[in-house]
Amino acid sequence: MNTSKPLENYFEKMSLIILYQRRMRDALQREVEYLVELKEKEKKAPPDEKENFIMHDYMGFLSIKGLKYFGENISRIDERISFTIEQKNKLYQWLLVDAFENFETFLKETYALAGYIDNSIWVCEDFGKISLEEIQNKSFAWFLKQSKNKHHRDPAISILNRLRVVFPELEKIEAENSLNINFKLALILIMQFRHVIVHRSGEIIDKEEFTQNVFRKAGLSQNETHNRFVKHFYENMLATNQIELFELKVGIGRYDRFAHLLKILLAYADFISEKIVSLNTNEATLSPSP
Repeated sequence: MNTSKPLENYFEKMSLIILYQRRMRDALQREVEYLVELKEKEKKAPPDEKENFIMHDYMGFLSIKGLKYFGENISRIDERISFTIEQKNKLYQWLLVDAFENFETFLKETYALAGYIDNSIWVCEDFGKISLEEIQNKSFAWFLKQSKNKHHRDPAISILNRLRVVFPELEKIEAENSLNINFKLALILIMQFRHVIVHRSGEIIDKEEFTQNVFRKAGLSQNETHNRFVKHFYENMLATNQIELFELKVGIGRYDRFAHLLKILLAYADFISEKIVSLNTNEATLSPSP
């Protein structure tokens, strides 16, 4: 059996998300550049021509009686620039939701594979009502179905908690690694972002409460480094309290916050996959199920 298949599936899905983000980023950046050029022309235009730079957008649909208009938006160039940035941010938010849900799918597939390779990795409740003799004859498809059914809610919590028991080094790598990322904190943050995006349209109502909740779920105390990482994604650059994922200008370059979160998920999945692959070569030291 190809033990790298779950990771390959995940990489394929994430490649598409990264491609989508790059295309949207480039297209919207061209729109912003065009609007900035238009703004310069507006500045140089005589007073009696200023009105020519006001933008009108009409909304309509084809009713049973014909074309019907129901909305109109009138905006100046500055407002349109802000709207374009907000639009990019909203698109990034939903791509992050997609990326995290793909990560959850990866975890379910990986956990199914781990249980299929070595039954002792799973706890009793993962198997359900079945005898030991029956387990030996079950296919990977059965393990995958069980993994999805038993961990349909918050698999990033339940599955990873089990894998931390099976592979004690996972928890150490989460906290200390060459990337200088606390993977557990980052994962909880992304998971909470997903919840806010899906249920509150990406708006963090109480930032302090949100931050405390992230640290509580991650089981970590707040410090300057962790706080800076978390709050980097809601710096009040937008008019509303939105989760901010668009690029930040840093010196002469740009920091892609969205891409940073995706790379964290990819690195996390890659390390987990390495541990599962090691099961096939008997390189892992397994802890017994409780």
